[in-house]
Amino acid sequence: MNLSERLRSYLYLTTCRFDGETHKDRLESFYNKQADLYDKSRKDICPQRNVFFERVADYPGNVWLDIGGGTGAILDYTPIERLRALDKLIIVDLTPSLLAKAKEKVLQLGITNVELVETDACSMSLGVKADIVSFCYSLTMIPAWWQALECAKAHLNPEGVLAIADFYVSQKQPPTHRARHSWLQREILTTIFATDHVFLNKDHLPYLEDLLIVDELYEGQHSLPGFGLFKRPHYRLIGRVSP
Repeated sequence: MNLSERLRSYLYLTTCRFDGETHKDRLESFYNKQADLYDKSRKDICPQRNVFFERVADYPGNVWLDIGGGTGAILDYTPIERLRALDKLIIVDLTPSLLAKAKEKVLQLGITNVELVETDACSMSLGVKADIVSFCYSLTMIPAWWQALECAKAHLNPEGVLAIADFYVSQKQPPTHRARHSWLQREILTTIFATDHVFLNKDHLPYLEDLLIVDELYEGQHSLPGFGLFKRPHYRLIGRVSP
């Protein structure tokens, strides 16, 4: 991403507004001007997406549901052999301009097992059961995130895998085996992210650890180029729904 593109991306992030009566309208109003730069900008903004999809791809399964898949990052970072081996890949998103970019990628790759679905993650009814359900930097964009997780569970096979990568903040007094974030991160970053309707949440990880039998959990921190002071906490969690 060159300097001009980076500056345009940051300008869009700071000046684009959320307008509209519905959550879908607000998302589209924010992202339609960013769609062309979305993938390049998210390489800076969303850390380790390649690691996330590569790790999830190691799990067995023939049907993969990616929720909040946007422009189809799963198509960029999952080995093409794994994608072709699936019976079906379903990419769900609520934003038409981002899904249009995902459609372009599907056509370029020449794969025919991908279904793009424009629907709400909190109320979707796809009529399928998936072996893998993933959220990659999308859960924090869903106001009723717990409803999205319940809906994801309803679409998951009993032995299936739920995988999430996203930003978050720790509780003020987290368990000793979990990361502890500073006041600056917990309070200031939460406010900064919320201006773009990304809601950092101290309850995500505790909720997910109660919901799932955790196979793996990684907690890390990441800085935007040129903004080293503001380290942004993120996590990667893969697990199975508790019986």
